[in-house]
Amino acid sequence: MDLDRVKSLLPEVVNHRRELHRIPEIGLDLPKTVEYVERQLKALGLSPRRAGGGLICDIGEAPFVAVRADMDALPIEEENDLPYKSTHEGRMHACGHDAHTAVLLGLAEYFSRDLPPMGVRLIFQAGEEGYFGAVEMIKEGALENVELILGEHVGNFAEAPEGGIITKKEVFMASADAFSVKFMGKGGHGSTPHETIDPIAVAAQFVLATYSFRSREINQTHPFVSTITKLVSGTTFNVIPETAEISGTVRTIDENDRKRAAKRLEEIARGIAQANNIEVEFTYHWMYRTLVNTNWVVNMLVNTAGNLGIPVIELETPIMGGEDFSYYLEKVPGVFFFVNTANVEKGIVYPNHSPHFNIDEEKLWIPMAIFVRMVEEYSSTK
Repeated sequence: MDLDRVKSLLPEVVNHRRELHRIPEIGLDLPKTVEYVERQLKALGLSPRRAGGGLICDIGEAPFVAVRADMDALPIEEENDLPYKSTHEGRMHACGHDAHTAVLLGLAEYFSRDLPPMGVRLIFQAGEEGYFGAVEMIKEGALENVELILGEHVGNFAEAPEGGIITKKEVFMASADAFSVKFMGKGGHGSTPHETIDPIAVAAQFVLATYSFRSREINQTHPFVSTITKLVSGTTFNVIPETAEISGTVRTIDENDRKRAAKRLEEIARGIAQANNIEVEFTYHWMYRTLVNTNWVVNMLVNTAGNLGIPVIELETPIMGGEDFSYYLEKVPGVFFFVNTANVEKGIVYPNHSPHFNIDEEKLWIPMAIFVRMVEEYSSTK
């Protein structure tokens, strides 16, 4: 690998990131983003094809090492004061997917000028933020003839030094599910609660019961998170409302704990509703599975980063965030890792999904260099 050449591409990668940052789009329908990426790939003489809301671009012949970038943004109003601030109201690249896409475009330019020692497949995926975009890409053949898959995520991670990477053998990230509850009571005046069935009081009981569930029914040695993230009810100070709606998330690395949570949270909701003579609707949304890295690929990543002088932190316990890269790793060997793109001196310290989220763009050579070297390393074993 020519590291100087990789680093020489950084200005173009940064430009791609900023252009994409201006046009954040959500879900599986990313027309401006896909058009931008497609145009850049074709300008390099490559032949991308559209698939699953995203793009697949092969360089060289099968078999392939695949590298994936997600492209979608979040429904967040950006609060950064930047010349390349989001131009789409209420939408923002607050999780770094613009950087992932830019890195892959840099990889495309590197390999388009110097063909890789084996086939490389670039997967530009839509809909990672809860839309099962990876599943759609797999349906469209993204993993056909793929022997190995690589993926990364930028962000501000306290677990590693600035410019370092984070990974873990075996289970690296948790499953990530969601649930929603709607309590339907009888509204009335705030001065006469005895004439109503107060859904707020019932919702409060449910919130407390869910937190007790984790502490009393789940093995305390198992990583497990159950968090209420939304509670909506009422319109004014003196009216007891008709309904109260709750949403939350469940994160775990144990499939039995996951199934138990789905069953028990519904039983708790229905039990509390029955005890309070109130109607209830409960829905459990089965979402992303645990992300399980392949041990020998983790070893390759650690050695590669070490040879490049990049600090590596191998975690002992999983990250409780979720990622649909897990679906690729169910099919083929591979690895997923984090890159700490924080920079305290520049004030780049806010976490992913913050309206102030940003990255130190000077560190984007790191995932690109790792990807290039890992393609070379794997091809040498063939």
